[in-house]
This record gives sequence, structure tokens and C-alpha cells, in this order.
Amino acid sequence: MLTSAALHFGLLAAILAATITIAGRDSPRRRLAEVAIEAAPPVRLDKPAKPADADPAANRAGNPISAASLQSQPAPPLRGQSTDAQFSTLAAPTLNSVSSALTNAEPAAARAVSFAGVKAHAARRIVYVVDASGSMVNSYAFVRARLIQSINRLSPTQRFTVVLARTRPGATSMEFLPGLNGNQYMRGIPSNKGHAVDWLREIVVGGRSSPLQGLEAALALEPQPDLVFLLSRGFKRTDSGDWTGVEGALTELNALNPRSARSGRRPVVVKTLQFLDDDPTGLMEAIGDAHGDGPGSYRVLTMSDLANEEVDDGSLPADPVVDATVLRARVALLEADAEALDVLYGLALPPARAKVRTAVDRARDALGPKLGPYDEVGASIRARAQLLDAALTGDPHAAALAQEQLAEMFIMDTQGDGARRIAEAAAAALAGDLFTAQTLADQLEAELDPLGLPDAIRSELGVLRARFGLNGRSEVEPDWQLLFAEAEVRRLLDINGPITGTFDPLFTWAGERADRFSLIASRITALVETLPKNTVLEPRVQFAQAIGMVRSDPAQAADMLVALARRHPESASAREALWEAAVIFDRFDHAQAAAALEQFAQSWPDDHRAADALVATIAYTPSEQEQVLARRLRTAMLTLPDHEYADRWRVRLAMLTRPDESLVLLGEIDERSPLAPVAADRVFEIVSLESTSLSALRLGARMLKSLGDTRWQDAHAMLIEHLIRTDAAAAAIEAQRFDPESPKYALLLAKAQLAAGRQADALRTLDTLTREASPDRPEFWEAWSMILDVLAEDPSQADIIRAHLYRLRLMNPGFETSRWDKPKASLVDAPADD
Repeated sequence: MLTSAALHFGLLAAILAATITIAGRDSPRRRLAEVAIEAAPPVRLDKPAKPADADPAANRAGNPISAASLQSQPAPPLRGQSTDAQFSTLAAPTLNSVSSALTNAEPAAARAVSFAGVKAHAARRIVYVVDASGSMVNSYAFVRARLIQSINRLSPTQRFTVVLARTRPGATSMEFLPGLNGNQYMRGIPSNKGHAVDWLREIVVGGRSSPLQGLEAALALEPQPDLVFLLSRGFKRTDSGDWTGVEGALTELNALNPRSARSGRRPVVVKTLQFLDDDPTGLMEAIGDAHGDGPGSYRVLTMSDLANEEVDDGSLPADPVVDATVLRARVALLEADAEALDVLYGLALPPARAKVRTAVDRARDALGPKLGPYDEVGASIRARAQLLDAALTGDPHAAALAQEQLAEMFIMDTQGDGARRIAEAAAAALAGDLFTAQTLADQLEAELDPLGLPDAIRSELGVLRARFGLNGRSEVEPDWQLLFAEAEVRRLLDINGPITGTFDPLFTWAGERADRFSLIASRITALVETLPKNTVLEPRVQFAQAIGMVRSDPAQAADMLVALARRHPESASAREALWEAAVIFDRFDHAQAAAALEQFAQSWPDDHRAADALVATIAYTPSEQEQVLARRLRTAMLTLPDHEYADRWRVRLAMLTRPDESLVLLGEIDERSPLAPVAADRVFEIVSLESTSLSALRLGARMLKSLGDTRWQDAHAMLIEHLIRTDAAAAAIEAQRFDPESPKYALLLAKAQLAAGRQADALRTLDTLTREASPDRPEFWEAWSMILDVLAEDPSQADIIRAHLYRLRLMNPGFETSRWDKPKASLVDAPADD
């Protein structure tokens, strides 16, 4: 009792001393009467508010992540066969241009071979027979200039040579343009033209000549020329003594160049050009009339004609009727140009074959019967239509007829002629003449570079060889390899039906490069559509079929892939099917994408895409589906414990699970993690629950401290409060373990001492607290409230209580005293002792 009284008086003295000190101090500190600090309410430890000055992330590295941002986790981009698919539905575009070159080829009849304005229909092989006798001394320079002009106008598809007709002592009467590589004819390419020009410039005319012998030598060449220009002063001055007269000469020439009984045409057209004067024998004119191609086949050229460089335009008048006919036929074929290539090389599906059939019939109807003796205008179109008809019907006789037409046709343009030669070789192969096809292909390949033919010709030559099994160096482009593989698949389907291995050619081609699978998908889809419904297909064929449908019906394609994975889980295609299904669903249905990705990650956890699958699965799971989300989060953390999102997943799962499991999850998060502030918030939320166990409180306090969160002291205070209710002695020990000078822990220690029945110890603790704590701290007023509560238990302490209340009200007029008014109201209201 004495101890208690001494304590009370000590406390009273402390109050009075504080009053005197504060009142008499000349300092900025306010007087007692001015202190308006309200008494702190009893501290609630069930769900305390976070201190306003506490910053859980103040000492953490990195940018902290808010709890709200956890709900919007980014999903990795999902890539697969169905996202980058480049579906091949047509043949290579460069090869289409080769086909068009034949269909669009300029008819040879529209071009002319000319000499000083004398024109002839374009020919493949041309021979110039030149009078080089002494009679040409005055005019040879002009003749040579016109001859060079004519040669320079020739196309690379044409061949030519020059024969000099003259007789000199010790020399033959004929002199040919020196050939190259043993060939008498030269192609009309720049190097050969230059060679001819150099040779002509070295010629010195002289002696006598026999132009008739020169013409006969030209007609005897093998192969025969198509056109001969006979250039001479005439026969009177150059007669060599073997003159047989006009009739005899014509008889000899008719034997060398007979007229066809069927067409009435001669194989060689002869144009006779006489210089300066008329031929009094009439033979030059007679030859032109008999062996020419109509009026103008004989002409006398004066010196002014030879000197006029403007007359040689090399063109013939066009026939508007023929042009309109050719245009209609050409348009008909070009509308099915791409499909025509597939037909020619045995690649076309039924719809393409039907389209080409229609185009061929329309072209033939437009051309109608032959238009005249020079029908070269529509020859290329007529020949191509015949070739396509042979490819459609498989008729070797039709192919042989197409080959004959193509062989007779002449095209001035080099690319068009290259296309013609490829078509001729294809026709020979379709007719069963592989030897001729091989020869034609080899000849064209040898001339690719000399003629400067484009790469498209080289490419289709490779296709020709591959299609018909011809030898050669030309390579086949990948797209055409794909189409040939498809043709082989169709052949197998026609023979055996859809058995295992039928689609191997396509898969073999696709296996050469990783990016090729999508290219065969559309082809397989088209092939499968031609099969009966309910046809049993290999899993990999089903997979390719589904990929091929992505562009037209992605939802059905994804459903097919999911079904494939379920029906054939052990197949090699199941894994890719499930992944591709997820990739497709990713575009329009994240829920189904998440389901497919979850199954993928569970079934093939070692796949390099499993991590992305799990991340995307979580990203696509709505927060409302807590059970599903929790399951997926657990899977992700178990499978990818070191993933960059692992802490994110731990925090999200901690928000969905029981407190004890949450604390275990959050305990794995490092203080330096950007997720530490969010983890600390969740830990503090757990320890603030009234239902939180003692062990959870103890663990939560330690975790907050390890996370660098200042609220660990609040959590520890909650732990002590819990112990006060269950084990006061342990609570006192726990309170003393931490800073004993802290007002918060001093207050908790006093509460623990009171709960343990150690009132004297509690009053000493409170006395120390009130003397050392500042009146502006809530613990100061809470300590006084506890002191008054202890004193109020003893009615004999009424005077002491009244003194304390009086002094406390002086310090804080707002201090609530009603809790001690009864039964001690008279003490409070009594006048103070003087």
C-alpha cells in the first residue's frame, strides 16, 4: 500500500513539476492551457490502419508493382504454322510469264526481212546471194551498206549466211560467209552480225560471177533456207558460158525448190533484186515471179534507191480482220493461263481442267478455219490450243499434231520463241517421243546464255525436264517441286485411295525446310475435298487439312485440331495440333485458347513452348474464375519456379488461398523484388484478421520485417495483443524482447503485466512511459488512462484520481474523463485544495 501511495504521489509530483516547468519556460512550446491534443482512443489491434508515414517500398530496388496491375498479365505472342502460313494455290508467277510469251508472241507475219525497201515475210533462215563481180565496183559500197542494214534488222531467233557469187583465177566460183563452230548458218545475235559486217568490209569485188550458181548453192544448203535474196547486176554481163536459157534455168531451180502439191507453196521464197539496169534476158524477173511470194519479188534498184536509207522500215501492213480474230482467241487462252500450266504439266485439279477446256474451245472458235496462205498470225495461239487439248485428253496423236504446228511456227521475239521451243518439247514428250523432247531441251539449254533468254525460260525448262524425266542441268523451282509432289499424290489417290503413305510426296517436300509445311496445307485441303466424306485419314493429313482451312474457317479448323489431339493423343501430330488450335483460338476466343494451352503444357512439359503456354493460360484466365486461376497458378509455379513472372504468380495465388498457404507462398519473395510491396500488403492483411492464429501472426511479423516493411512493428504488436489474451507471461516476455524504450512496446508491456496480475510492475512501466513520452504522442494519454483504471479499482485512491484528472485536464481540456465520473463524480467536481 505504501508503494502504491508513493507511486501516486510521485506521479502527482511529476504532473505538478511538468506544469510548473511548462508554464514558466520561455520557449516556442505551447502552454498547458493551449495544448489541444485529444486523448488517444484505445488501440484496436484487429485491423489497424497502415501508418500514414509508412512507405513499404521506400527502401526497395526497382519499380514496385501495384496489386491492380497483377490482374493484367501480358501474354506472350503465340506463333505457329497457322499464323505465318503462305498458302500456295498457283504455279510460280515467273513461269506464267513464259506461257504468256507464247500466247502473246508477235506473229512473224507482222515483221519483215527487207533489203533496201524490198520486203519478205519473216523467215527463220535467210541467205543473201551477192554478185561480187567487177561489174559491182561502182555500186558495191551502197549494196554492202544496204546488206549490213538488212542483217542488223534480223532477230536472234533467225539464222543467216552470205554467199559471194564470183569467179576468180585459182578460186572457186562460190564463197560463203565463214561459219562458226562448223555451222553454215549464224544466229542473228550481235556477235554474229558483227562478224558478218567485218567480213563484208574486207571483200574486194572483181572478176566474173554466175549468180545462178550462187542461187543453186543457196537452195542446196541443209537445212534449206526459208528466204533467199539474189542481189546482182543481171545475167547478160556475167554469163559464164554455161547459159541454158530462161526455161532451162527455171527447170533446174524448180527441181531444187519444188512447189508443194498440197499448199501450192515452195519451201524457199526467192527475192531477186537487180542493180542499176534491167536484165535483158528476163531471168531475174522470171525467177522472182516463179519463186517469190507475190508482187514485188523482183525489183530493179537504182543508185538513188540504194543510197536512200529511209526506205527500210521492215514492217508489213496489218490485216484488221486477222488482228481482231487473234485478239479474241488470245484473250480466251490468257484467262486460263495459270491453270493451263497446271494442265500441261499434269498438275491441275478438275476445276482447273474444266476452265482450260473452256478456254481452248473458245480460242478455236475465235480462230475458225485458216485465214489464208500466211496464217502465221494465229499460229502460236492455234498451236498452244492444240497442245493443251492433247494434255487434257492424253491423246498422243493430238500431241504429235501440236508438235508439228509448233515446229513449223516462227516467232521473231526470243522469249516467245523460247516458250515455243519448250512447248514443242512438251508436245513431243506427250506424243511419246522422248528422244526428240530431250534433243529439243538440250538445244534450248545450250542457247539460253547466247540468246540472253530470261530466267523464266530456264525455270520452265527445268519444269519440263522434271515433268517428263528428261536429263539436264536446269533446276526446278521449289513451287514447282511442290506441284509435282501434289501430282504424284493425286496419282496415288487415283490408284489406291487414301492409304497410309499416300501423301508422302508432299510431306517429303515440306520436310526439306521448316517453313514449307504451311505451303502444302492448302494443297492437301483441296485434295481431301475431292475424297468421299468420312474417309479415314492419317493424323498428319488431318492436321494439314485443318491448317489449310484456317484462312476460310478458323473456328472449324481449331475444333478439328482439338478433336485430332483427343482422338490420337499418342500420335506425332497431337502435340502440334493442340498448339495450333491454341494459336488459332488466340485470335477470337481466349477461354478456349487457355484450355488448349493448359492441356498442352500438362501433356508436354518439356516442350520449349510449354513456358509460353502456361504464361498465356494465366493471362487469359479471368480473375472471377478463382478456382481455375488458382489451379493454373499452382501448375505454373511448380513447373517454372524461376520464371520472371514467378513472384507475380505467388502473389496472385496468395490472394486466392487460405492465410497459412498464402504466407508460405509470400515467404519466397525477396525484399528486392518489385512484388515485395504487394506481398507485404497481403501479409499485413492476413495478420490483421481477427481469426489469424498465433503462429501466423509470428510468421507474418517476421515476413514483414524481412520484406523491409515498417508495418512489421504493427504486426508484432498484434502478436503481443494475441498473447495477452492467451498467455500474459509470454506476452510480457515478447514485449521485452524488442525496444523497451519504445512507447508502443512499453504500453504493451504494461498491458501484459496487468494481464499477469503484476500491477506494481505495470504501474512502474506506465510511470516511466508518462515521464519519458511526449504529451503529443497517443501512448502518453493511453498510459494515463491505464493508470487511472488501475487506481480506480481501489476506492481509497479517490483523492489521487481527482488530482490526476485535474492536472490532466489542465494539460488537455479535451481529455475524456467520463469513464471515471462514477462512482467518483464528487471527487472530480470538488474544489481543489489550496
